[in-house]
Formats: sequence, structure tokens, C-alpha cells
Amino acid sequence: MKTGKEGLIGSFPTPDELWGKTFDIQNQWRDKFNQIPFEDVGGTKEVRYYQEIAVNNAMSAIADDKPRILLTLATGTGKTFIAFQIAWKLYQSRWNLKRDGSRRPRILFLADRNILADQAFNAFSAFPEDAWLALSRMK
Repeated sequence: MKTGKEGLIGSFPTPDELWGKTFDIQNQWRDKFNQIPFEDVGGTKEVRYYQEIAVNNAMSAIADDKPRILLTLATGTGKTFIAFQIAWKLYQSRWNLKRDGSRRPRILFLADRNILADQAFNAFSAFPEDAWLALSRMK
């Protein structure tokens, strides 16, 4: 895949072999992020396929220490839900800038309109109260 060279193979590789060829470089944070399941908010929300792709790509960029990430999606595609899933995985994995995993991260979610802030406040309700208490004070 990296060289683009094509050729014949004797048999189809197993899933583990394919995984090893795709992700041959080990990344501790990528593995931690992948172990955390998507939050379904008590069974009321199901992740759409493109949301899962967006979250996985963002988490992969974070694991690879990319300094900036930009997600661009159309209106109504669930950008707030995607942001929630990213925050959920960061929070549950105890990812922080020191990368030591000793404390929960601080995540700042900004919205330019009150209606969007209210939407985010409701979307992030799966977090424990002490995690989002600051959001309610800022409102």
C-alpha cells in the first residue's frame, strides 16, 4: 500500500494480517481510542457511518500528534454529535497534552450562537455532572 506496487498473492490475507500491513507502526493512543466504544447516549443515538469515519479520522490525527484538525460537514450531518464522540473518547481514555493518562482532559467547546450552545449542552449530557458543570455556568 505504501509503495503502490501491485502483484499477485498466493492466498487472501487474514484480517490480522491485513491489520498488521495497514497499521504496522504501533501507536499507543490510537489503540486506546479504538478500545473505547462510541457512546449511544442510553441507546437513543446511533452513529451514522460517515460520523464514525469522521470521528475515527479525527482520533487518528490526534494519535499522530497533528497540531490542527478540521472537520467540514454539511448542515444537519451531526457535527455536534461528532464533537461529542471525539470529546467522549478523549475523556474516557484520559488523553491530555502530557500524554501520561493520569487525569481527565479539559475540553473547551465553543459555539457562536445560543441555540448551538444549548444543543451542545444537551448533546453532552452523557458526561458525568462534574465534567460539564462549567458549561452550565458559562451559559
